[in-house]
Amino acid sequence: MLNPFLYIGLDYQKSKSMFKKYERKPFQLKTFLLFVFAWSSLFALPSFSQTGFVKDIEGNPYKTIQIGKQIWMAENLKATKYNDGTKIPVIQDAIEWMKTKESALCFSQTQNIIDSEKKEILYNWFAVSSEKLCPVGWHVPSDLDWMILEKEVGLAGDLIETVGARGWGSKIDGKLKSAEKGLWQVDRDYYSNETGFSAVPGGYRTHTGTFQFQKQFAYWWSSSSESENFAWKRNLSYYRDIINRNKMLKNSGLCVRCIQDQ
Repeated sequence: MLNPFLYIGLDYQKSKSMFKKYERKPFQLKTFLLFVFAWSSLFALPSFSQTGFVKDIEGNPYKTIQIGKQIWMAENLKATKYNDGTKIPVIQDAIEWMKTKESALCFSQTQNIIDSEKKEILYNWFAVSSEKLCPVGWHVPSDLDWMILEKEVGLAGDLIETVGARGWGSKIDGKLKSAEKGLWQVDRDYYSNETGFSAVPGGYRTHTGTFQFQKQFAYWWSSSSESENFAWKRNLSYYRDIINRNKMLKNSGLCVRCIQDQ
């Protein structure tokens, strides 16, 4: 356990002398220790909090949260236009989706595409690489941005840069997942959403144009390219307590979260 005196700027030797000063005065000692541990508890609190709201070019509002030193959207992006007002092409047809090498979005097959309040929007990576998806002052998180978030929620340092499923048995995914009952295919008691990230299982669209894993998996792009055809992504699963870092074909359709520029 860390020496609590360090939280209030006292070195170890000084803390020992102050403790000794009060050890024969029970009331003063109790008061002093309460003061020290109140401060230590304050500084030990997780650095998660809601910060406010941001709007995209179309006026859609998003809750924002602070995780460590990062400010994230607490909701998936819903923009159908770039931040310069240009419309992003919508491709629902599977064959067209598979063939395109240009920016595109689609509406999740399980959502009513007319209902703007309920639609889940999936983007291919070509839209991400435009660098105009997020509101001005925000960006699609890089692979490194995701790593910083993962470290903040408790992923072990030696796992941060590994590929595949990471964090087995740690249940850190529960800090990011919405705890709303019935949202995930299986409700888990440890889904606390303590960060406020509110991850929802929107599934994804494959490079062949089919939709998969609604209510089961949450997928997000990073802005980092892995190779000519692949880019880095993250996903959470309903049946494994992991955060998955892996590559995805760039003409797949994934959700997007935005992070504030620093």
